[in-house]
Amino acid sequence: MAVSKLIEDFAEKLGLILARLCSLDTKMEEVNNTVKSLQSKISLTELRSTPSRASTEKNLDKKFTHMGTNSTLIDEHTSKLQSSLDKSKCEIDECHKKILYLDAYN
Repeated sequence: MAVSKLIEDFAEKLGLILARLCSLDTKMEEVNNTVKSLQSKISLTELRSTPSRASTEKNLDKKFTHMGTNSTLIDEHTSKLQSSLDKSKCEIDECHKKILYLDAYN
């Protein structure tokens, strides 16, 4: 009798364990399905973003190239303005000297 009771208890516990394992198995399947769904969504997102990322990189490269060209042009223009300013300062100094000579002779 005691052995049959132990066997019944063991069978009952084994049934509970199997039920929990089945429950875990279905939950794992749900997790796997969710992961697969997320993977497909991520790969679609990557496919969609890759061309736009490439075009964005090309646009940025063009803009940086234009910025480099523009900065060179601005540097050249600035140096021309600086030389023109220096020349004007020299002319102003000459005019001041002429005014001082005129004042001295009058």
